[in-house]
Amino acid sequence: MYNPKSPIRIAAAILSAASLIAAYMFARDTAEPIINRFIVWPLKIVPRDRYTPWQEVVSGATCTLALLFPSLFCGALFGCIFRRMTAFLAMLISVGLGLHFLMHSRIPNPWFAWLEYYAYGFLALSFVVFSALAAKLYRKRLADERQLGLKERAIIASLLIVIVAVSGWLHFYYPLLGTLVRGESFEGIIVSKVFAEDMSPRGNARWWDIRDHDVRKLESRLHSFIESNRAELDPHIGNELSSYRRWYTPDRSPAGEKKISLILMHRSQVPRAQWLHIFFGTSGGGDFYCDTTYLLDEDRFEKFRCNSDA
Repeated sequence: MYNPKSPIRIAAAILSAASLIAAYMFARDTAEPIINRFIVWPLKIVPRDRYTPWQEVVSGATCTLALLFPSLFCGALFGCIFRRMTAFLAMLISVGLGLHFLMHSRIPNPWFAWLEYYAYGFLALSFVVFSALAAKLYRKRLADERQLGLKERAIIASLLIVIVAVSGWLHFYYPLLGTLVRGESFEGIIVSKVFAEDMSPRGNARWWDIRDHDVRKLESRLHSFIESNRAELDPHIGNELSSYRRWYTPDRSPAGEKKISLILMHRSQVPRAQWLHIFFGTSGGGDFYCDTTYLLDEDRFEKFRCNSDA
C-alpha cells in the first residue's frame, strides 16, 4: 500500500543537507580559526617560520575537533526528527555534502588537498553514526516512557535555540581578523598584529598601527588609480571595485617608510564569514583576486597585480 509520507520524509531529509553544509562551513570558517588562535598558536604547537610534517598532523587534529561538535549536533537533531530508516536517510543527505564539495572545490583537481577530502569524509561518516545512535536512543526512550513530556520537549527546544544562536554569533561576529572599517563604497579589515605576525616572521619588525584616516586616504587614491588605469586593468576590478572586500596589512620599506599591503577579493568568490574570520592564500582566480602596495608618504601604488587565470 502506498504511503504518501515516505516521499515527504525523503524530500525533507534531502533538504536537511543544508544543515550539514552549514556545519562544514561553521567548522572551516569559525571553529578552526578559534582553535588555532587560542590553542595552536599560543602553545606554539607548530613552528611559524618553517614547514614540518608535524603541521599536517596538527591540521588533521584541529580539523577533527572543529568538525566533531557540529557533526554531533546535526546528527542528534536529525536522529530525533527522522527516527526510522535514519542511517539510510543520513547517507542520502551526505550525498548533498559531496555535491557541495564538487561544486565549491577551490581547485579543479584537488588530489593533493588531503585535508579537504578528509574534512568532508569525516563529517559525512560521523554524521551517519551520530544520527543512527540518536535515533536509537530516542526510540528506546519513547518505548520506555511512551512519549516525552511537554517540559522535556521545551527543554530540548530551548537548548537547540541557544546552540544555534551561539553558533550564529560565533560564525558572523567572532573572532575577527582585525578592525572592521567601512566607507560609502568599501568594506575592509585592518589585520590585527596577531594575524600579521603569523603571516610573516618579520611582522613585528615592520609593524605600525594603521589608522582609519590612512585607510580612507588609500581608498580615495585607489578609486582615482583605477579610473586612470581602467584600460590596462581587467574588467572586474575596473567595473566592480565596490564589490571587492579588503585586507589592509602594515609594512615598511628598508628605509623605514610606511606602506600598506592591500589584498582585494571579489565578494562572489569569498563568503563574508570566511573573509571576516580566517586569513587564506589564493591561487588563480583571475581578477577576482588582486593585490597591491600603497606607499603612504608618496601617496601612490606600486606592483598592482591580479592573479592569473590558471
